[in-house]
Amino acid sequence: MGNNKIAIQDTYGEHFQHCWGCGPQNESGLHLKSYPSEDGSKCVCKVTPDAKYTGGVPDNLFGGMMAVIFDCHGTASAAWFSHHNKGMVLTENTVITRFITARLEIDFKKTGSDESGNNRYITSRGNR
Repeated sequence: MGNNKIAIQDTYGEHFQHCWGCGPQNESGLHLKSYPSEDGSKCVCKVTPDAKYTGGVPDNLFGGMMAVIFDCHGTASAAWFSHHNKGMVLTENTVITRFITARLEIDFKKTGSDESGNNRYITSRGNR
């Protein structure tokens, strides 16, 4: 497929490109990027936030930042799966149908970390 070379967020129409979390046109934003896997069965967003997003607890990402990641990646994943289920692929000319979060509720059970215990690194995967 080759879709993993184009970020889903980069296919949003002009009106939606200014989100602080994932908007490519927001100069001070995070520019989060979500990519569909080669087979289209999942989306992956890898984020390494700056230390300033610890929320006061060194080496722990604060919950608000996790919510931004889940929100931006979740809506991008929803857009991808809708697009993919219609038999379409991402191209540089795609303007994908945008999804918007109606409600976001997260119960945090533990800090986000990778296998090495680095708590400032989260791999968020959106699956169907």
